[in-house]
Amino acid sequence: MKKLDRIINTVNYKNFDINLWATLASRVLSAIGYTMIMPFLAVMLARYHNLNTNQVAIVVSIYGFSQTGLMIPASFIVDRIGYKLSMIIGRILGGVIYILYLYISNVQLLALISITIGLGTSMFNLACKSFVSLNTASDEQKKLQAFTLYNLSLNIGGALGTLIGAIFMDKNGIVVLLYVVSVLNIFAAIIIDRIVVLDFDNRIKNKIKDSLLGFVTVIKNKKFCLYFVVIILIHISYSQFFTVLPIYFSKYNVSMLVYSIMLVINTIISVLFQIPLMVIINKKIKSNSMLGLGLGSLLIGFSIAILFLSTNMFILFFVAIVFTLGELIFTPFEDKAISDTINNVQYTSAYFSIASLGWSLAKGLGNYVGIRMLSVLHKNLFSIFISSFSLIASILLFFIYFFKQDKIIETFSENNL
Repeated sequence: MKKLDRIINTVNYKNFDINLWATLASRVLSAIGYTMIMPFLAVMLARYHNLNTNQVAIVVSIYGFSQTGLMIPASFIVDRIGYKLSMIIGRILGGVIYILYLYISNVQLLALISITIGLGTSMFNLACKSFVSLNTASDEQKKLQAFTLYNLSLNIGGALGTLIGAIFMDKNGIVVLLYVVSVLNIFAAIIIDRIVVLDFDNRIKNKIKDSLLGFVTVIKNKKFCLYFVVIILIHISYSQFFTVLPIYFSKYNVSMLVYSIMLVINTIISVLFQIPLMVIINKKIKSNSMLGLGLGSLLIGFSIAILFLSTNMFILFFVAIVFTLGELIFTPFEDKAISDTINNVQYTSAYFSIASLGWSLAKGLGNYVGIRMLSVLHKNLFSIFISSFSLIASILLFFIYFFKQDKIIETFSENNL
C-alpha cells in the first residue's frame, strides 16, 4: 500500500506547477502528431504525389536529419526569443506546416518544408527540456520525476500516434491525417500560449554573441564532457534494437512477427511501468545520475549481448523486457545528467542542443557500424563488439562512482560546478 501511495504521489507531485503539467500535455500532443506521420511519410509522398523512389528518399532523409540535426541553429533562436515563444512557434512550424505536404509536389519545396518542420521541432524540444531543467533545478528528486514524466509523455504520444496513423493510412485518409496532425499541434500551441507563464523567460534572451559564448562554456565543462561521451557510447548499443535487429532477424530467418511482438512488449512496458520503475530505482540510488546511467547502460548492454546470440523466441521476449527496463532507467537519467552539469542557466539550451545533436549522431553512427559489422562478423563476435560500448560505459560510471569519487568531485569543483 505504501508503494502504491508513493507512486500516486509521484504522478500528482504537488510541487509540479501548472506550467510543467501544461508543457507535458503539449508534449504528448506533439508526440502523437509526429508519430502519426513519421512511419508513413515515405508511403504518403509516393502515393499522393507519385514521386519516384529517389525523390522520396531525398525528402525523407532531409526530414529525418532535420528533426535533430538543426539543434544548434534552433538553440540560437530559443536563446533569442525565449522558451515560451519558442514552444509556440515550434508547434506551428513543426506541426501545422505538415498541411503543405498536400499541396506541394516539387521536390525542392518539399525538402524546404521538411527543414522548416525540423527546425520547429528542434525549437520546441529544446525549449521544453530547458524549461523542465530550470523549473526543477533546486530539487534533485523533483528533477528526476519531471524528466521521467517527460519521457512518459513521449512514450504515450508515440504509442497512440503510431496506432492512429496506421488506421488513417489503411483507410487511405492521408488528407484527414495531415489535418488532424495540424489540429493537434494547434491545440499544443494554444495550451502553451494560454496556460504557461515563465517568470524567468524574460531574463534568458541571449544575443548571438552570448549564445556563442554559451557553446564555448559547454565544451569547457568537464562534467558535461564526461556524461556526453558516456551517453554516446550507450546510444551506439541502444540503437541496435530499433534498426539493426530487423536485419539480423532477416539474415537468420527469424519471423518479423517476433520482432513486432518485441516492439509491442517495449511499448506496453514503457507506458505502464515508467513511473513505478523509477520510484523503485530512485529509492535505491537517491536520484544519483551516475548510478542511474550506470544501471541503465548495464541492462542495455546485457540485453544487446544476448539479443544477437539467440534466435529462441522466449529468450528474445525476455531480452526485450530487460532492454526496455534499461531504456526506462537510462532515458530520464540522460536528461537529468545533462541538467546536473549546467553551471549557468543562461546557457541551458546550449547544453541540451549539443547533447541532443551528439546523441543523434551517435545513433546514426551506431546504425552504420551495426549494419556494417553484422555483414562481416560472426554473430558471437558481433554480439560482443556491439554490446561492449554500453558495457564499457557502465563499467566506467561504476568505477568513477565507487573508486574515484573524490577525484571526480575535486575535478568538478575546479570547474566551478
